[in-house]
Amino acid sequence: MNSSMLSSLANFVLFAALVLTSVLVTGMYRKLKGFEAMYKSYGTALEASSAALSQAHAALTGLNAEANGTLASLGDRIEEAKELIAELDRRKAS
Repeated sequence: MNSSMLSSLANFVLFAALVLTSVLVTGMYRKLKGFEAMYKSYGTALEASSAALSQAHAALTGLNAEANGTLASLGDRIEEAKELIAELDRRKAS
């Protein structure tokens, strides 16, 4: 083998390595772009979940306040009913 033939063989091997490296880098770049899109999708889903949880919390807080008001009103009515029953019992006894 002469030196020009050996140089051409070395150039071919280096070129093939460059092509292979370029193909692999392109594949990795595409995978990274896919991961980036997936990351954005997960971020959007997490933001939507957070907003839904905030709305659920607000609804539960309102429901709790409403239930407390209903319980207080019911307690007042029960006291009124007890007073009326006591009044009726007094009238019946006399």
